[in-house]
Amino acid sequence: MSAEPLRTITGDGREITLPATIRGIREALPPERRDEFTEAVETAGVHDIHAVMRSWIMELLEAEDPGLRQDLDALARQEHDRQAGAA
Repeated sequence: MSAEPLRTITGDGREITLPATIRGIREALPPERRDEFTEAVETAGVHDIHAVMRSWIMELLEAEDPGLRQDLDALARQEHDRQAGAA
């Protein structure tokens, strides 16, 4: 079985490709993060593995698109304000 890489567009319009396998994600991480990744994946329960993998993919994505965290935080604030206004 093979996994197609994940493709996305950064905030500045660049197309980037991210790995879609455990091995690929591990290899894309800086060497000092790989043991922590392996531990997280190997100890994740079946109900938690998707969230674990998403968090590591987000780390790779944020490394490629440093403005992403700022954009996500702004969206979260807007959603919070919208919900507060609806209450």
